[in-house]
Amino acid sequence: MSLKKNIYIPIEIKVREFVPKLFFAYKAAIKNYRIYIGSKTEILEMIEKKEKRGGIFFYKGGLNKRNSILIKKKCDLFAIMDEEIVPNMQKYMNKMSDQSFFSYIIKNRLDQNNADKYYTSNKEINNAAKKVLPNKTLSLPTGNLKIDLWKDGNLDLYAAKKKKIEKKFKNFIIFNSDIRYLHKKNDFEDSFDLDVFKSLKKDSKFIKTEMSNLKRFSKFKNENFLFLIKLLAKVDKNLKKIKLIIRPHPTEDINIWRTVTKSFKNIEICPPRDDVIPYILASKGVIHNGCTTSNASICLNKPTGYLVDNSNIYNKDYVVKNKLKYCFKISNSEDFIYWLNNLNKHKPLNYRNKESFFKKMNIQKESVSDLVIKDLSNSKVFKEKKIYIPKENINYFTEFLFKIKNKIKKILYTKKKRLYISKIPSAITHLEANKYIKILDKNDKRKEKTLIRQVKDNLIEIECS
Repeated sequence: MSLKKNIYIPIEIKVREFVPKLFFAYKAAIKNYRIYIGSKTEILEMIEKKEKRGGIFFYKGGLNKRNSILIKKKCDLFAIMDEEIVPNMQKYMNKMSDQSFFSYIIKNRLDQNNADKYYTSNKEINNAAKKVLPNKTLSLPTGNLKIDLWKDGNLDLYAAKKKKIEKKFKNFIIFNSDIRYLHKKNDFEDSFDLDVFKSLKKDSKFIKTEMSNLKRFSKFKNENFLFLIKLLAKVDKNLKKIKLIIRPHPTEDINIWRTVTKSFKNIEICPPRDDVIPYILASKGVIHNGCTTSNASICLNKPTGYLVDNSNIYNKDYVVKNKLKYCFKISNSEDFIYWLNNLNKHKPLNYRNKESFFKKMNIQKESVSDLVIKDLSNSKVFKEKKIYIPKENINYFTEFLFKIKNKIKKILYTKKKRLYISKIPSAITHLEANKYIKILDKNDKRKEKTLIRQVKDNLIEIECS
């Protein structure tokens, strides 16, 4: 049995992470790594049961203290690429510069972690990281894994899904919601988990500051939601030849979207059950409220509208001003209709704006995946055997409890008349992964086989023969 350097990659929100990390896994497999991709629970269980230390744990952010200790004990390298800290992101802390905010959020997210490597989206975020990371943690501005898939050579991965979406919705524009705070009274209280902050041993002054800023930010977002609904009521009749698809954020209650749009004839709600990129590609244009998916829309040369309520008193703190120069500002129904009627006249970014945007997003010729793998190869990592999990070792009782817990959650949400999409709405399977890997093999004209094996329900293994 061949020994290889293993990379363990947990998936937390499948619709955002699966395809970019599959692309990364493919690139790593070519370099003779063996990769395990699965739900966070199953990856951590696998690592806990390992007999020997070895391999690389590659994660999107911070872990709790217990799991952080486990990783340091069982893996040779703890590497983080925080995909949520990106250029042009909307800050919830007012009166704080970008650099200060990046440092603040990195410190808080990694407070209990002892990562060896920290990969950042660009130089600005990397400089902020260096100010707060321990001296022995090496940071590198590689870019974000997602941007690999915005390049023309990799868009084939989304071709089949794009075709299905076009067939289903035909002509449409899409609003990717990042509002989150739809229920004015309860959303902030529900999302602010005080126990989490206490478990991180945060002092009362920090918790009070965090709570105050998030509460203020939630008011800004809720006012944006009310502004949008009023706007849609005015423009619905102008959408006769084109649909508006609203794709809620995974943390948003879909039922409230369905309730507030039920009287509209040309607006449809589409739950976030799969990757957003093929929807952007299939659309005629994209509308956003400051969300990071607008970065993909701009890069893919889609007409992009930024919803900005001019009457909102919090705009000066939360509107991403740098993003406005790449988007059409929509502040009323007249702006919306004008933007809608001129979708066909949209021009790609001029050379200067494109250069500025690509520099900000850190989009380079070499893929982010290759840059990260090249850096990982400089670290001492012990090779390991292929991991098998015998059926008798599978904890069926734990799996049973997990299923019961999910059912209870659904019942509770029903009682509250709320509906949220699961973080992993469909299983992580070798069959789904193989569809993407086949395309990558074909594009690279590789004769060697890329092997994919189902290890557990939500856990697969990828390596090259």
